[in-house]
Amino acid sequence: ALCVLAGVALAREFKGPLALELYAPLAQEQSAYRGSTLAQLAAIAERWTLTQADAVLAVSTALREHAVVLGAAPQRVHVLPNGVDREVFRPGPPEPAVRERWGLRKGPVLGFVGGLRPWHGVEMLPELLQQMAVRHRDVQLLVAGDGPLRRQLEAGFETRGVLARVVFTGAVAHEEVPALIRQLDVALAPYPPLDHAFYFSPLKVFEYMACGVPVVAADLGQIAEVVIDSQTGFRFPAGDVAAMAAACDRLLGDPSLRHTLGQAATQLVHSRYTWDQNAERVADLARALISARRFAAGKTAP
Repeated sequence: ALCVLAGVALAREFKGPLALELYAPLAQEQSAYRGSTLAQLAAIAERWTLTQADAVLAVSTALREHAVVLGAAPQRVHVLPNGVDREVFRPGPPEPAVRERWGLRKGPVLGFVGGLRPWHGVEMLPELLQQMAVRHRDVQLLVAGDGPLRRQLEAGFETRGVLARVVFTGAVAHEEVPALIRQLDVALAPYPPLDHAFYFSPLKVFEYMACGVPVVAADLGQIAEVVIDSQTGFRFPAGDVAAMAAACDRLLGDPSLRHTLGQAATQLVHSRYTWDQNAERVADLARALISARRFAAGKTAP
C-alpha cells in the first residue's frame, strides 16, 4: 500500500520471509491518476519495500520489469496473474430473473463490468453502441459498475440517441457479477492507449472468459497472453472504435462462433488462471523461502 512499510517491519520482527504482492506501480499510479502531496515519500517507500522483500509477486510482466528497475533482484520477482474462482465464474444459461430485474429486453446484449474510470476506456462505449445500433436493431448495452465517468457516459449515450438501449446497474456486489456476465452475448474490455506501460492483470477479462462469454478487448499487455485472437476472443488496436465494432458485429452475427470462442476461453482460464492455483504457487514459494532461511540460519549458527 502507498507509503506503507509495515510488511518489512513485521517480517523483521518475526524473523520470517516477506512475500509481497505487486498489483500496480503505486507511486506512479497515484501521481498519474489521483495526485499526491507525498509523491517523493511514496516513491522512496515503494523502492525500499520492493528491494527488502524476499519475494515479489507481480501480477504482470510489466510489473516484474518495474520491480527490477527499482532494484528488486530479478530472481526474487515472480509473475502471478490474477485469476477466478472457477466454481463461481463458470458458464451457464442466462437467468430470466436477472434479465427481468435489470429490464433487459429481447435481443443481443453487449456488456462492460468494472469501474467507470478513464483507464478502462469506457468513453468509447457511446460511439460503439451507436455503430452497433445501426447493424443490430435490438442491441443493448449492460454497464455493471459505477465511477466518476457515469454522468459523462450518460450524456454521451443521450447525445448519440442510444441512451434507451443502456442499462446501468451501478455498483453491484461481487457475488452478483457472474449472473450479470452470463447475460452477455459479447463482453467488452475497451482499454485506451496509455501514457505508461499496460501493467494491469485485467480481472474482468478472466471473469468474462471463465463464464464462457466471448471477449472483445484492446490489444495491450497481458490481454494478448489470454485473449488469443480468433481462438479465445478478439483483440483490436487500443482506441480503435471501428475495429472494436467490427469484432462485436462478427460475434453477434455468428452464434456458433460465440459458443466456440466462449468454450475455449473457459477452458483456458479454468486450467491456468484460478485463485486455487495461485494459492498453491504462493504456498510452495513460502515453504521454499522458509526452508532457505532455516538452512542459512543453520549454516551461520556457532
